[in-house]
Amino acid sequence: MGSALSNRILFFDERGQLDPGYGEGGIVDLPCGGDANAIDWSTVRANGFEGIAVVDGAPSASGGLEVYVAMQRALTTEGQNTRIGEYDVDTGAWSWYFYPLDANPGGPQGSTFLSELIHVGGDTFAVVERDQGWAGEAGNKTIRTVALSSGTPNDSADPMDKALACDLLEHPSARRTRPSCTRPRASWSTSKRWLRDAGAANRDQRAMSFIAALELDPVPASRERDGESH
Repeated sequence: MGSALSNRILFFDERGQLDPGYGEGGIVDLPCGGDANAIDWSTVRANGFEGIAVVDGAPSASGGLEVYVAMQRALTTEGQNTRIGEYDVDTGAWSWYFYPLDANPGGPQGSTFLSELIHVGGDTFAVVERDQGWAGEAGNKTIRTVALSSGTPNDSADPMDKALACDLLEHPSARRTRPSCTRPRASWSTSKRWLRDAGAANRDQRAMSFIAALELDPVPASRERDGESH
């Protein structure tokens, strides 16, 4: 099971030390107890944060930073609707958007998870949705896109709409032809992005996010799996 201490956002300065200008001593805990939009930690599985993204909503002014986190699996009381959390750095408030995972396939493919989280513009994010299958046993290794505005925040009954952007198992960079291959591999490039709070007066306040980029090729309708395009 998860706990309030097992999923935290940590803010570091350029010296690699916790930055006391954020949260409590550089640490932001998830809301619990009497907090607004609190989580009941008795319903949290062992699979917590997997992806994190930082968005500067006001790049030419002070403030405006929001941190987004993706939880791998749904709470035990919320079916297949897992969460993408939004933390407003200025107000300290949390909001939750719900992402509808595909059904758990079971067997060698195990359960369905949400992995990675990349901001691609506006209120739209790209995520990796995957099962637990390796190589030829894999059935779902996909990049999906979601717009926050397509769902109702803090309402698990109205999750976001997701769209299939790329099926990694069908992508040309996947390597699944040799029997010795143990995992499908995609060609990823990693970069480092700094989002600067441009209005910082007393010190250089920055938030860092490591992001991975993969070209989101359109998937022809003939290659979309039934039930995977929403």
